[in-house]
Amino acid sequence: MLLRNSLAHLIARVAALGAGIIAIPLVTMTLGTEALGLVGVYAALQAMLGLFDLGLPMAANHRLAIMISRDTPPVRQAVMVRTLEILFWGMAVLFFLLGLALHVPLAASWLNIVELPRPMVETSLVLMVIATAVRFPVTFYTNVLFAHDRHVYPNVITAISAILRIVVSVVALTSFHVGIVGYFVIQLVGSVAEVLLLVAGVWLVQPHRWVRPQLAVLRDIASMAGGLTLVSLTAVVLSQIDKVILSKTLTLGDFGLYSAGYTLAAGLVALSYPIGNAIFPQLSRSLSGKSEDAALIIRAATELTVLILVPFGCVMIVQTESMLGLLFLVKAVPDALASILPLMMLGGMAQGFVTLPHLYQVASERVEIVVWINVALLVPYVALILIATKAGGVLGAAVAFAVFNIVRLLVHWGVVCLSRHTAPVWRPAIGLALATIISGLVLAYLPVLAGAHGPSGIAAAVLSVPVLTILAALMMPMSRERLFALWRAW
Repeated sequence: MLLRNSLAHLIARVAALGAGIIAIPLVTMTLGTEALGLVGVYAALQAMLGLFDLGLPMAANHRLAIMISRDTPPVRQAVMVRTLEILFWGMAVLFFLLGLALHVPLAASWLNIVELPRPMVETSLVLMVIATAVRFPVTFYTNVLFAHDRHVYPNVITAISAILRIVVSVVALTSFHVGIVGYFVIQLVGSVAEVLLLVAGVWLVQPHRWVRPQLAVLRDIASMAGGLTLVSLTAVVLSQIDKVILSKTLTLGDFGLYSAGYTLAAGLVALSYPIGNAIFPQLSRSLSGKSEDAALIIRAATELTVLILVPFGCVMIVQTESMLGLLFLVKAVPDALASILPLMMLGGMAQGFVTLPHLYQVASERVEIVVWINVALLVPYVALILIATKAGGVLGAAVAFAVFNIVRLLVHWGVVCLSRHTAPVWRPAIGLALATIISGLVLAYLPVLAGAHGPSGIAAAVLSVPVLTILAALMMPMSRERLFALWRAW
Protein backbone atom coordinates (compact mmCIF):
# COMPACT_ATOMS: atom_id res chain seq x y z
CA MET A 1 0.00 0.00 0.00
CA LEU A 2 2.88 2.36 0.80
CA LEU A 3 4.33 1.87 -2.67
CA ARG A 4 0.94 2.34 -4.38
CA ASN A 5 0.11 5.47 -2.43
CA SER A 6 3.61 6.88 -2.93
CA LEU A 7 3.33 6.29 -6.66
CA ALA A 8 -0.02 8.09 -6.76
CA HIS A 9 1.48 11.08 -4.97
CA LEU A 10 4.61 10.92 -7.12
CA ILE A 11 2.63 11.05 -10.37
CA ALA A 12 0.81 14.16 -9.19
CA ARG A 13 4.02 15.80 -8.04
CA VAL A 14 5.83 14.97 -11.28
CA ALA A 15 2.94 16.43 -13.28
CA ALA A 16 2.97 19.62 -11.20
CA LEU A 17 6.76 19.77 -11.35
CA GLY A 18 6.74 19.23 -15.11
CA ALA A 19 4.20 22.00 -15.55
CA GLY A 20 6.32 24.35 -13.46
CA ILE A 21 9.49 23.47 -15.34
CA ILE A 22 7.88 23.91 -18.76
CA ALA A 23 6.55 27.29 -17.65
CA ILE A 24 10.11 28.59 -17.17
CA PRO A 25 11.26 28.49 -20.82
CA LEU A 26 7.71 29.09 -22.06
CA VAL A 27 7.27 32.38 -20.18
CA THR A 28 10.91 33.42 -20.62
CA MET A 29 10.96 32.99 -24.39
CA THR A 30 7.47 34.39 -25.06
CA LEU A 31 7.15 37.15 -22.46
CA GLY A 32 10.61 37.80 -20.96
CA THR A 33 12.25 37.48 -17.56
CA GLU A 34 10.09 40.16 -15.91
CA ALA A 35 6.99 38.12 -16.67
CA LEU A 36 8.87 35.14 -15.24
CA GLY A 37 9.37 37.24 -12.12
CA LEU A 38 5.57 37.60 -11.82
CA VAL A 39 5.25 33.83 -12.11
CA GLY A 40 7.74 33.65 -9.25
CA VAL A 41 5.58 36.00 -7.18
CA TYR A 42 2.57 33.75 -7.88
CA ALA A 43 4.53 30.69 -6.74
CA ALA A 44 5.50 32.52 -3.55
CA LEU A 45 1.85 33.44 -2.89
CA GLN A 46 0.84 29.81 -3.31
CA ALA A 47 3.50 28.73 -0.84
CA MET A 48 2.49 31.43 1.64
CA LEU A 49 -0.92 29.83 2.07
CA GLY A 50 0.73 27.85 4.85
CA LEU A 51 0.89 31.06 6.87
CA PHE A 52 -2.91 31.12 7.05
CA ASP A 53 -3.95 27.47 7.39
CA LEU A 54 -3.14 27.36 11.15
CA GLY A 55 -1.76 23.84 10.80
CA LEU A 56 -5.33 22.57 10.48
CA PRO A 57 -4.97 20.41 7.32
CA MET A 58 -2.32 18.15 8.84
CA ALA A 59 -4.01 18.23 12.25
CA ALA A 60 -7.26 17.11 10.57
CA ASN A 61 -5.38 14.35 8.76
CA HIS A 62 -3.79 13.16 12.01
CA ARG A 63 -6.97 13.30 14.07
CA LEU A 64 -9.22 11.81 11.40
CA ALA A 65 -6.81 8.92 10.76
CA ILE A 66 -6.86 8.07 14.48
CA MET A 67 -10.66 8.39 14.65
CA ILE A 68 -11.04 5.99 11.72
CA SER A 69 -8.63 3.47 13.26
CA ARG A 70 -10.62 3.58 16.52
CA ASP A 71 -13.99 3.16 14.74
CA THR A 72 -15.27 6.54 15.88
CA PRO A 73 -18.90 7.03 14.73
CA PRO A 74 -18.97 8.52 11.21
CA VAL A 75 -21.20 11.38 12.31
CA ARG A 76 -18.46 12.65 14.65
CA GLN A 77 -15.97 12.45 11.82
CA ALA A 78 -18.37 14.40 9.60
CA VAL A 79 -18.83 17.13 12.21
CA MET A 80 -15.08 17.71 12.33
CA VAL A 81 -14.78 17.83 8.54
CA ARG A 82 -17.72 20.18 8.02
CA THR A 83 -16.63 22.54 10.79
CA LEU A 84 -13.15 22.87 9.36
CA GLU A 85 -14.51 23.16 5.81
CA ILE A 86 -16.54 26.25 6.72
CA LEU A 87 -13.58 27.71 8.57
CA PHE A 88 -11.29 27.25 5.57
CA TRP A 89 -13.61 28.95 3.12
CA GLY A 90 -13.99 31.87 5.52
CA MET A 91 -10.21 32.16 5.73
CA ALA A 92 -10.00 32.03 1.92
CA VAL A 93 -12.29 35.08 1.75
CA LEU A 94 -10.10 36.93 4.25
CA PHE A 95 -6.99 36.07 2.23
CA PHE A 96 -8.68 37.41 -0.91
CA LEU A 97 -9.62 40.69 0.76
CA LEU A 98 -6.12 41.13 2.17
CA GLY A 99 -4.49 40.47 -1.19
CA LEU A 100 -6.90 42.82 -2.96
CA ALA A 101 -5.99 45.60 -0.55
CA LEU A 102 -2.24 45.10 -0.98
CA HIS A 103 -1.87 44.49 -4.71
CA VAL A 104 -1.48 48.16 -5.69
CA PRO A 105 1.20 48.98 -3.07
CA LEU A 106 2.99 45.77 -4.03
CA ALA A 107 3.15 46.80 -7.69
CA ALA A 108 4.01 50.42 -6.95
CA SER A 109 6.53 50.18 -4.13
CA TRP A 110 7.87 46.65 -3.77
CA LEU A 111 8.50 45.12 -7.19
CA ASN A 112 11.33 46.68 -9.19
CA ILE A 113 9.46 46.90 -12.51
CA VAL A 114 11.54 47.99 -15.53
CA GLU A 115 9.73 46.95 -18.72
CA LEU A 116 6.21 45.68 -18.00
CA PRO A 117 3.39 48.28 -17.83
CA ARG A 118 2.25 48.81 -14.25
CA PRO A 119 -1.49 48.32 -15.03
CA MET A 120 -0.62 44.91 -16.51
CA VAL A 121 1.31 44.00 -13.36
CA GLU A 122 -1.56 45.15 -11.14
CA THR A 123 -4.12 43.12 -13.11
CA SER A 124 -1.84 40.08 -12.93
CA LEU A 125 -1.55 40.49 -9.16
CA VAL A 126 -5.35 40.62 -8.78
CA LEU A 127 -5.71 37.38 -10.75
CA MET A 128 -2.95 35.80 -8.64
CA VAL A 129 -4.77 36.74 -5.44
CA ILE A 130 -8.10 35.30 -6.65
CA ALA A 131 -6.50 32.05 -7.84
CA THR A 132 -4.57 31.71 -4.59
CA ALA A 133 -7.69 32.30 -2.47
CA VAL A 134 -9.62 29.72 -4.48
CA ARG A 135 -6.85 27.19 -3.91
CA PHE A 136 -6.66 27.86 -0.18
CA PRO A 137 -8.89 24.88 0.87
CA VAL A 138 -7.10 22.43 -1.48
CA THR A 139 -4.67 21.23 1.20
CA PHE A 140 -7.52 20.63 3.65
CA TYR A 141 -9.57 18.58 1.18
CA THR A 142 -6.61 16.48 0.09
CA ASN A 143 -5.63 15.76 3.72
CA VAL A 144 -9.17 14.59 4.50
CA LEU A 145 -8.99 12.19 1.58
CA PHE A 146 -5.51 11.00 2.65
CA ALA A 147 -6.82 10.22 6.15
CA HIS A 148 -9.41 7.95 4.51
CA ASP A 149 -6.56 6.27 2.57
CA ARG A 150 -7.96 7.77 -0.65
CA HIS A 151 -4.67 8.77 -2.22
CA VAL A 152 -5.30 8.04 -5.90
CA TYR A 153 -8.29 10.32 -6.59
CA PRO A 154 -6.89 13.65 -5.32
CA ASN A 155 -3.56 12.99 -6.98
CA VAL A 156 -5.19 12.18 -10.31
CA ILE A 157 -7.12 15.46 -10.08
CA THR A 158 -3.93 17.37 -9.25
CA ALA A 159 -2.01 15.76 -12.11
CA ILE A 160 -4.71 16.34 -14.73
CA SER A 161 -5.21 19.93 -13.56
CA ALA A 162 -1.49 20.71 -13.80
CA ILE A 163 -1.18 19.12 -17.24
CA LEU A 164 -4.22 20.90 -18.65
CA ARG A 165 -3.11 24.27 -17.27
CA ILE A 166 0.30 24.05 -18.91
CA VAL A 167 -1.05 22.66 -22.20
CA VAL A 168 -3.61 25.46 -22.47
CA SER A 169 -0.92 27.98 -21.48
CA VAL A 170 1.42 26.75 -24.22
CA VAL A 171 -1.28 27.10 -26.87
CA ALA A 172 -2.51 30.45 -25.56
CA LEU A 173 0.94 32.05 -25.28
CA THR A 174 2.44 30.73 -28.51
CA SER A 175 -0.59 30.77 -30.84
CA PHE A 176 -2.88 33.44 -29.44
CA HIS A 177 -0.31 35.68 -27.68
CA VAL A 178 -2.56 36.25 -24.68
CA GLY A 179 0.25 37.73 -22.59
CA ILE A 180 0.92 37.40 -18.89
CA VAL A 181 -2.63 38.42 -17.94
CA GLY A 182 -4.05 35.62 -20.09
CA TYR A 183 -1.60 33.20 -18.44
CA PHE A 184 -2.99 34.00 -14.99
CA VAL A 185 -6.59 33.75 -16.22
CA ILE A 186 -5.79 30.17 -17.25
CA GLN A 187 -4.34 29.46 -13.79
CA LEU A 188 -7.52 30.79 -12.17
CA VAL A 189 -9.89 28.71 -14.28
CA GLY A 190 -7.82 25.57 -13.67
CA SER A 191 -7.76 26.22 -9.92
CA VAL A 192 -11.55 26.58 -9.74
CA ALA A 193 -12.06 23.27 -11.57
CA GLU A 194 -9.54 21.46 -9.34
CA VAL A 195 -11.15 22.67 -6.11
CA LEU A 196 -14.66 21.71 -7.24
CA LEU A 197 -13.55 18.17 -8.06
CA LEU A 198 -11.81 17.80 -4.68
CA VAL A 199 -14.94 19.05 -2.90
CA ALA A 200 -16.96 16.40 -4.72
CA GLY A 201 -14.45 13.71 -3.68
CA VAL A 202 -14.64 14.63 0.01
CA TRP A 203 -18.43 14.79 -0.02
CA LEU A 204 -18.58 11.32 -1.56
CA VAL A 205 -16.17 9.68 0.87
CA GLN A 206 -17.42 11.38 4.02
CA PRO A 207 -20.89 10.21 5.14
CA HIS A 208 -23.42 12.39 6.99
CA ARG A 209 -22.87 15.37 4.72
CA TRP A 210 -25.43 17.68 6.32
CA VAL A 211 -24.37 18.13 9.91
CA ARG A 212 -24.15 21.21 12.09
CA PRO A 213 -20.63 22.58 12.65
CA GLN A 214 -19.47 22.65 16.26
CA LEU A 215 -16.82 24.85 17.85
CA ALA A 216 -15.94 21.95 20.14
CA VAL A 217 -14.14 20.43 17.16
CA LEU A 218 -11.63 23.27 17.25
CA ARG A 219 -11.03 22.70 20.95
CA ASP A 220 -10.42 19.00 20.34
CA ILE A 221 -7.65 19.63 17.85
CA ALA A 222 -6.47 22.97 19.24
CA SER A 223 -3.41 21.55 20.97
CA MET A 224 -1.96 19.86 17.93
CA ALA A 225 -3.22 22.51 15.53
CA GLY A 226 -1.56 25.18 17.66
CA GLY A 227 1.78 23.42 17.43
CA LEU A 228 1.31 22.79 13.73
CA THR A 229 0.41 26.45 13.24
CA LEU A 230 3.83 27.38 14.56
CA VAL A 231 5.42 24.67 12.41
CA SER A 232 3.58 25.89 9.32
CA LEU A 233 4.28 29.52 10.10
CA THR A 234 8.00 29.04 10.67
CA ALA A 235 8.37 26.59 7.78
CA VAL A 236 6.63 28.90 5.30
CA VAL A 237 8.63 31.88 6.52
CA LEU A 238 11.86 29.90 6.10
CA SER A 239 10.89 28.72 2.63
CA GLN A 240 9.64 32.11 1.41
CA ILE A 241 11.74 34.71 3.22
CA ASP A 242 14.35 34.58 0.48
CA LYS A 243 11.74 35.46 -2.17
CA VAL A 244 10.36 38.28 -0.03
CA ILE A 245 13.82 39.81 0.45
CA LEU A 246 15.06 39.18 -3.09
CA SER A 247 11.90 40.52 -4.75
CA LYS A 248 12.87 43.85 -3.18
CA THR A 249 16.68 43.76 -3.48
CA LEU A 250 17.01 42.25 -6.98
CA THR A 251 15.62 43.59 -10.24
CA LEU A 252 12.46 41.82 -11.38
CA GLY A 253 14.47 40.15 -14.16
CA ASP A 254 17.11 38.74 -11.77
CA PHE A 255 14.37 37.72 -9.37
CA GLY A 256 12.76 35.84 -12.26
CA LEU A 257 15.98 33.88 -12.80
CA TYR A 258 16.24 33.08 -9.09
CA SER A 259 12.58 32.01 -9.12
CA ALA A 260 13.30 29.73 -12.06
CA GLY A 261 16.16 28.10 -10.16
CA TYR A 262 13.99 27.82 -7.08
CA THR A 263 11.18 26.20 -9.09
CA LEU A 264 13.55 23.50 -10.30
CA ALA A 265 15.03 23.01 -6.84
CA ALA A 266 11.60 22.96 -5.20
CA GLY A 267 10.74 20.19 -7.63
CA LEU A 268 13.08 17.91 -5.71
CA VAL A 269 11.37 18.85 -2.47
CA ALA A 270 8.00 18.20 -4.09
CA LEU A 271 9.20 14.73 -5.10
CA SER A 272 9.78 13.92 -1.42
CA TYR A 273 6.26 14.94 -0.40
CA PRO A 274 4.51 11.93 -2.00
CA ILE A 275 6.25 9.61 0.43
CA GLY A 276 5.48 11.81 3.41
CA ASN A 277 1.83 12.16 2.41
CA ALA A 278 1.56 8.40 1.90
CA ILE A 279 3.05 7.41 5.27
CA PHE A 280 1.69 10.14 7.54
CA PRO A 281 -1.75 8.57 8.30
CA GLN A 282 -0.14 5.15 8.81
CA LEU A 283 2.64 6.62 10.93
CA SER A 284 0.13 8.53 13.05
CA ARG A 285 -1.85 5.36 13.68
CA SER A 286 1.26 3.32 14.43
CA LEU A 287 2.78 5.81 16.87
CA SER A 288 -0.52 6.43 18.65
CA GLY A 289 -0.83 2.68 19.25
CA LYS A 290 2.83 2.14 20.17
CA SER A 291 3.17 -0.21 17.23
CA GLU A 292 6.54 -1.45 16.08
CA ASP A 293 5.37 -0.88 12.50
CA ALA A 294 6.67 2.69 12.70
CA ALA A 295 10.28 1.54 12.34
CA LEU A 296 9.43 -0.46 9.24
CA ILE A 297 7.52 2.46 7.75
CA ILE A 298 10.48 4.78 8.27
CA ARG A 299 12.92 2.31 6.72
CA ALA A 300 10.78 1.83 3.63
CA ALA A 301 10.08 5.56 3.31
CA THR A 302 13.77 6.45 3.60
CA GLU A 303 14.71 4.08 0.80
CA LEU A 304 11.95 5.46 -1.43
CA THR A 305 13.12 9.01 -0.70
CA VAL A 306 16.66 8.11 -1.73
CA LEU A 307 15.47 6.46 -4.93
CA ILE A 308 13.37 9.46 -5.91
CA LEU A 309 15.68 12.32 -4.91
CA VAL A 310 19.25 11.16 -5.42
CA PRO A 311 19.40 10.09 -9.10
CA PHE A 312 17.59 13.10 -10.53
CA GLY A 313 19.14 15.52 -8.03
CA CYS A 314 22.73 14.39 -8.67
CA VAL A 315 22.30 14.62 -12.44
CA MET A 316 20.82 18.11 -12.17
CA ILE A 317 23.69 19.22 -9.91
CA VAL A 318 26.57 17.78 -11.93
CA GLN A 319 25.25 17.82 -15.50
CA THR A 320 23.53 21.20 -15.25
CA GLU A 321 24.31 22.50 -18.73
CA SER A 322 23.05 19.35 -20.43
CA MET A 323 19.81 19.34 -18.44
CA LEU A 324 19.21 23.01 -19.19
CA GLY A 325 19.98 22.31 -22.85
CA LEU A 326 17.19 19.75 -22.77
CA LEU A 327 14.86 22.17 -20.98
CA PHE A 328 15.48 25.06 -23.39
CA LEU A 329 15.67 22.79 -26.46
CA VAL A 330 19.33 23.70 -27.02
CA LYS A 331 18.45 27.38 -27.35
CA ALA A 332 20.33 30.11 -25.50
CA VAL A 333 20.27 29.42 -21.77
CA PRO A 334 20.61 32.42 -19.42
CA ASP A 335 24.15 32.31 -18.01
CA ALA A 336 22.99 33.31 -14.53
CA LEU A 337 20.56 30.39 -14.42
CA ALA A 338 23.31 27.94 -15.40
CA SER A 339 25.51 29.36 -12.63
CA ILE A 340 22.99 29.23 -9.80
CA LEU A 341 21.20 26.00 -10.64
CA PRO A 342 23.76 23.51 -9.18
CA LEU A 343 23.66 25.37 -5.86
CA MET A 344 19.87 25.58 -5.89
CA MET A 345 19.52 21.88 -6.68
CA LEU A 346 21.95 20.95 -3.90
CA GLY A 347 19.85 22.97 -1.46
CA GLY A 348 16.68 21.45 -2.85
CA MET A 349 17.94 17.89 -2.37
CA ALA A 350 18.91 18.68 1.23
CA GLN A 351 15.49 20.22 1.84
CA GLY A 352 13.81 17.14 0.40
CA PHE A 353 15.53 14.87 2.93
CA VAL A 354 14.20 17.04 5.78
CA THR A 355 10.64 15.86 5.05
CA LEU A 356 10.82 12.48 6.80
CA PRO A 357 12.33 13.49 10.17
CA HIS A 358 10.01 16.50 10.15
CA LEU A 359 6.92 14.32 9.67
CA TYR A 360 8.14 11.77 12.19
CA GLN A 361 8.25 14.44 14.90
CA VAL A 362 4.77 15.68 13.94
CA ALA A 363 3.27 12.18 13.91
CA SER A 364 4.89 11.60 17.32
CA GLU A 365 3.15 14.81 18.52
CA ARG A 366 6.53 16.41 19.25
CA VAL A 367 5.96 19.42 17.03
CA GLU A 368 7.83 21.70 19.42
CA ILE A 369 11.11 20.19 18.20
CA VAL A 370 10.38 21.27 14.63
CA VAL A 371 9.30 24.73 15.80
CA TRP A 372 12.50 25.31 17.78
CA ILE A 373 14.67 24.21 14.87
CA ASN A 374 12.86 26.56 12.48
CA VAL A 375 12.95 29.50 14.88
CA ALA A 376 16.64 29.00 15.65
CA LEU A 377 17.53 29.05 11.93
CA LEU A 378 15.39 32.01 10.85
CA VAL A 379 17.52 34.99 11.88
CA PRO A 380 20.83 33.46 10.69
CA TYR A 381 19.21 32.68 7.33
CA VAL A 382 17.95 36.25 6.87
CA ALA A 383 21.41 37.60 7.71
CA LEU A 384 23.02 35.12 5.32
CA ILE A 385 20.68 36.13 2.46
CA LEU A 386 21.36 39.84 2.95
CA ILE A 387 25.15 39.43 3.20
CA ALA A 388 25.45 36.93 0.34
CA THR A 389 23.16 38.91 -1.98
CA LYS A 390 25.02 42.14 -1.32
CA ALA A 391 28.32 40.41 -2.10
CA GLY A 392 27.30 38.27 -5.07
CA GLY A 393 23.86 39.24 -6.32
CA VAL A 394 21.73 36.37 -7.52
CA LEU A 395 24.69 33.94 -7.27
CA GLY A 396 25.16 34.92 -3.64
CA ALA A 397 21.47 34.29 -3.01
CA ALA A 398 21.87 30.78 -4.45
CA VAL A 399 24.86 30.14 -2.16
CA ALA A 400 22.77 31.22 0.84
CA PHE A 401 19.95 28.89 -0.21
CA ALA A 402 22.28 25.89 -0.49
CA VAL A 403 24.13 26.54 2.77
CA PHE A 404 20.93 27.10 4.76
CA ASN A 405 19.23 23.91 3.59
CA ILE A 406 22.29 21.75 4.18
CA VAL A 407 22.59 23.10 7.73
CA ARG A 408 18.87 22.57 8.30
CA LEU A 409 19.13 18.94 7.18
CA LEU A 410 22.14 18.28 9.43
CA VAL A 411 20.27 19.72 12.42
CA HIS A 412 17.21 17.51 11.81
CA TRP A 413 19.37 14.45 11.34
CA GLY A 414 21.32 15.33 14.47
CA VAL A 415 18.13 15.53 16.54
CA VAL A 416 16.89 12.06 15.56
CA CYS A 417 20.37 10.54 15.91
CA LEU A 418 20.89 11.89 19.43
CA SER A 419 17.65 10.42 20.78
CA ARG A 420 18.08 6.91 22.18
CA HIS A 421 14.56 6.04 20.99
CA THR A 422 14.98 7.08 17.38
CA ALA A 423 18.73 6.62 16.81
CA PRO A 424 18.53 2.86 16.04
CA VAL A 425 16.03 3.59 13.27
CA TRP A 426 17.59 6.72 11.81
CA ARG A 427 21.36 6.21 11.99
CA PRO A 428 21.51 3.35 9.44
CA ALA A 429 19.08 5.21 7.18
CA ILE A 430 21.10 8.44 7.34
CA GLY A 431 24.36 6.59 6.68
CA LEU A 432 22.83 4.91 3.66
CA ALA A 433 21.46 8.20 2.35
CA LEU A 434 24.85 9.93 2.66
CA ALA A 435 26.64 7.04 0.96
CA THR A 436 24.12 7.08 -1.90
CA ILE A 437 24.38 10.86 -2.37
CA ILE A 438 28.19 10.80 -2.53
CA SER A 439 28.20 7.82 -4.90
CA GLY A 440 25.54 9.46 -7.07
CA LEU A 441 27.50 12.70 -7.43
CA VAL A 442 30.66 10.81 -8.38
CA LEU A 443 28.90 8.60 -10.95
CA ALA A 444 26.93 11.53 -12.40
CA TYR A 445 30.24 13.33 -13.03
CA LEU A 446 31.61 10.56 -15.28
CA PRO A 447 29.91 11.81 -18.51
CA VAL A 448 31.22 15.32 -17.79
CA LEU A 449 34.69 13.92 -17.24
CA ALA A 450 34.39 12.07 -20.56
CA GLY A 451 33.67 15.39 -22.30
CA ALA A 452 30.03 14.78 -23.23
CA HIS A 453 28.33 18.00 -24.30
CA GLY A 454 25.67 19.22 -26.71
CA PRO A 455 23.30 16.49 -27.94
CA SER A 456 25.58 13.73 -26.60
CA GLY A 457 25.62 15.45 -23.21
CA ILE A 458 21.83 15.66 -23.16
CA ALA A 459 21.57 11.96 -24.05
CA ALA A 460 24.06 11.08 -21.31
CA ALA A 461 22.15 13.16 -18.75
CA VAL A 462 18.83 11.53 -19.62
CA LEU A 463 20.39 8.05 -19.47
CA SER A 464 22.16 8.80 -16.19
CA VAL A 465 18.91 9.11 -14.22
CA PRO A 466 17.63 5.52 -14.70
CA VAL A 467 21.15 4.11 -14.39
CA LEU A 468 21.69 5.86 -11.07
CA THR A 469 18.22 4.76 -9.92
CA ILE A 470 19.07 1.10 -10.52
CA LEU A 471 22.45 1.43 -8.81
CA ALA A 472 20.88 3.19 -5.82
CA ALA A 473 18.26 0.44 -5.53
CA LEU A 474 21.02 -2.17 -5.45
CA MET A 475 22.69 -0.36 -2.55
CA MET A 476 19.63 -0.54 -0.28
CA PRO A 477 18.45 -3.78 1.36
CA MET A 478 14.68 -3.54 0.93
CA SER A 479 14.88 -2.14 -2.59
CA ARG A 480 17.48 -4.72 -3.60
CA GLU A 481 15.21 -7.49 -2.33
CA ARG A 482 12.32 -6.16 -4.41
CA LEU A 483 14.50 -5.93 -7.51
CA PHE A 484 15.68 -9.52 -7.12
CA ALA A 485 12.10 -10.68 -6.55
CA LEU A 486 11.01 -8.96 -9.77
CA TRP A 487 13.96 -10.50 -11.61
CA ARG A 488 13.13 -14.00 -10.37
CA ALA A 489 9.46 -13.54 -11.28
CA TRP A 490 10.43 -12.38 -14.76
